[in-house]
Amino acid sequence: AALEAAYLEALACLPAPTAPSPESVALAVETLQQLDQALEGLPQAARSAFIMAHIEELTYAQIAERLRISPSTVKKYLIRANAHCLFALAA
Repeated sequence: AALEAAYLEALACLPAPTAPSPESVALAVETLQQLDQALEGLPQAARSAFIMAHIEELTYAQIAERLRISPSTVKKYLIRANAHCLFALAA
């Protein structure tokens, strides 16, 4: 739900000529719902790191500071989360 809201908020900021078609929006929302479902299978910290990295576009150092963990732990979380989501979306 948070991913979908962030996507729709970003779309609202786009000028009309670059806005995607309704079909593209529907496909993206469906994919985001699948991604959100996949993220539910992860520990909270890994899920948070994924969202901070891919939605908020934070660096490993910024994520580490927010979560009060080391950058190497952030890297491990993101590797796990990325792989988990890749497999979930491929299924």
